[in-house]
Amino acid sequence: MFDQYIILDLEMNPVEKRNWEARALLQREVIEIGAVRLDASYKVVDRFSLFVKPAYSRNVAAFITELTGIKTFDLARAVDFKTALEALSAWIGEIPACIYSWSDNDLVQLRRECAYKNIEMPSNMEAWVDAQPLYPALLGIEKAKQMSLQEATEWYGFSFDRKRAHRALYDAEITAKLVRAILTGEYKEVASRIRKYCELEQKESVTDCGGFGVSFGELLRKSLKTTGELELA
Repeated sequence: MFDQYIILDLEMNPVEKRNWEARALLQREVIEIGAVRLDASYKVVDRFSLFVKPAYSRNVAAFITELTGIKTFDLARAVDFKTALEALSAWIGEIPACIYSWSDNDLVQLRRECAYKNIEMPSNMEAWVDAQPLYPALLGIEKAKQMSLQEATEWYGFSFDRKRAHRALYDAEITAKLVRAILTGEYKEVASRIRKYCELEQKESVTDCGGFGVSFGELLRKSLKTTGELELA
């Protein structure tokens, strides 16, 4: 049990080819940090957002701009990685925290970039949970591949704004919704409703309930409508 939970997301840019050594060992650099703080009762109480200026690239790669909307001029006045990491650590503070991210890529990147740039990883960022495999395991989703954040969000029934996706703070906020559902135990009631609905539907030869390709939110709405517990427009 922690007194706070930090939901973290990073956006990254590839190291330019001219910096071949850094490209071979570091590969990418953080260019944006977004984070959401949940208190001990799992309520959102604060947010953190910061651009980071890369050391080994003059420009944001075109495909990164297309994916995230982050442009080179956005980073013109950004702080360097060391300063950004110190700011994030200060924002997290001394209260024991558990950090959640969607996939372990962010933790791997932080450790790799700290090692390459000879920066000490902050001690208050050691407790880390990867929500990507945890989420489908807890909800009993039969999956053939890793779930993207968008897939997981839409599957649960939350709205997902594709235009805002792949920005660090937005992705952290969306991940926070999924993590909060896990931490509060909300997912148990929702999953229970779905199981009951599927048991009824399976009697009519419906066999794909709960599968990876089936929207959890869609099944939930159907189940509530079937039981008369929710009026849908």
